Amino acid sequence: MHLSPEHEKLIVYLDKEYRKDEVPEGILAQFRFHHDWVEQAKKEWRLFPGKAYLNREIAYPGGKRCEICDTNLPKNVVHVINNKNQREMYIGLDCEGNVLNGSVVVGRNLSIEEQARYEKFVLEHEKVIALIDHPYSRDSMFELSKVLKLKEDSFRKKAKLLLRQYLKTGKLSQREIQQLLETSDALRAKIDAQNRRYNDDRPGLNVALRNRIEKNQPEDVKAIVRLVQNDDGYLKTDAASRILDEQFLNEYAKRVRQTGGIGSSLDASCTQSARINLSAPTLDGRILLSFPSRDVIQEMGFPKVMVTAKTLSQIVDRSKSIRLANDNQKSLAAITGIHQFENLGFSSVKVSYQDFAAFVGQSEADLKKQQRTRLSPKKYESLISGIAFLKAEDRFVQIGTGELIEIGLRAIIGNVRHLSSDLPSVQVATLSDILKSLYDSYVLKYD
Repeated sequence: MHLSPEHEKLIVYLDKEYRKDEVPEGILAQFRFHHDWVEQAKKEWRLFPGKAYLNREIAYPGGKRCEICDTNLPKNVVHVINNKNQREMYIGLDCEGNVLNGSVVVGRNLSIEEQARYEKFVLEHEKVIALIDHPYSRDSMFELSKVLKLKEDSFRKKAKLLLRQYLKTGKLSQREIQQLLETSDALRAKIDAQNRRYNDDRPGLNVALRNRIEKNQPEDVKAIVRLVQNDDGYLKTDAASRILDEQFLNEYAKRVRQTGGIGSSLDASCTQSARINLSAPTLDGRILLSFPSRDVIQEMGFPKVMVTAKTLSQIVDRSKSIRLANDNQKSLAAITGIHQFENLGFSSVKVSYQDFAAFVGQSEADLKKQQRTRLSPKKYESLISGIAFLKAEDRFVQIGTGELIEIGLRAIIGNVRHLSSDLPSVQVATLSDILKSLYDSYVLKYD
């Protein structure tokens, strides 16, 4: 059969070079319900062999909108292929009927009488068709609240029901149409009012940020959207702490710098690994601490960032690991920890291998030679590599370097905030006690 240029566009309406909005509405209406065009599409398009039905969250490689009707895809996606040109396409389950089984509007092919009714409905009730095909939420710059989204879904279902009933019976209640339009106008006003409320202090989840989240962390989109909807459309701490988008985290770090909280001395930046660096001055220079962005946001808050000594300490407590930029800064934290003990009269010392070997020899003097512990300087150095020893007269403290670093970090935070940092309680022992502890650890690890 002969095809006009407009109809040619519709037969390849799946092709990216033709946008749906470029096609005249009259031609589009003909294609929707003209059996010849439907039958021709059915001849060309088939389910993709072996992987026709995909789970959107797991197997689907593309965006999140149907390539036919440009609406959000459901959980399952249909993968089809054109037999003539081998073009592939991802569509929703409803549009599968349009490509493979017939019309999509009412889930079946329309009779000639129903086609005529639909064309009349389109001419007389253009706004109702717009409500079905183009909901207000699609044009909203921000995610709707749960209440507004449910209202929109409700009146869209009602509009579809009115259309289906009219196509079937030819009867239409103008009163119901009027009520539907009034409800939609009121909803549009509420959506506009919600969007106007958003500002720097009370932001919403905007379209650009949501698109980036969908691209970078698609598994978290639904959870974030649900939290935002439940928070009246606002993007608050619970939702913000789940967002790992680099641009968003950079904006958050900028808020930290602007907020200050520690005068103007605290600096912040983010990394691609979704961590936020907090840089603070000490008497020895500056120290750069790196924390998971989620921990930082949950303690400092969003969108109003509050940087206090308490929030900084809580971030340290919350984080399972504290990254420092390099060995020099790690040493700075350890040195700061040692300074805390120096204030109590302790100094850093090393328990030598010779002292350890002499203690072991004395402890095992009554044992036969083959029963004695085999000592190795290399193994001993490995044993004490994660331990710091501090001495004040005849008193000794044995402490892990990780704990010493944490003491240093707390002291730095207190230093920056001009607050005192209490030294945690540690067990004071004699040199003999220390050697006995090392001996037990050595035997347990190597013997």
